[in-house]
Amino acid sequence: MPQGYPALLEGEGVVRGELVFLPHLDMIIKNIDILEDYYGPGGNNMYRREIAEVEIIETGEKAAAYVYFYCDERYARQEGIRIVNGDWRKFMEPGMQKMPLPH
Repeated sequence: MPQGYPALLEGEGVVRGELVFLPHLDMIIKNIDILEDYYGPGGNNMYRREIAEVEIIETGEKAAAYVYFYCDERYARQEGIRIVNGDWRKFMEPGMQKMPLPH
């Protein structure tokens, strides 16, 4: 995104990220939601929180995890840069090719 942070859209392909296991998630999820500009269903959200199946690369194990999807897909496709390999950290390394999202 032009603002300098990643935005996940629904679709095909692989996205690399970090799976964090937090004890007492119920006690801190509201703070994470605020960080992600998620205020609940029907709110004026930048992201929406959903449960998605993810794969732990090291073990091949699958797990259910909260994932935050960017809400304004049209804006992301017009203004964002597609990260072809799905790896934000690698994308931020010098020399990575930047490619616009398909419209």
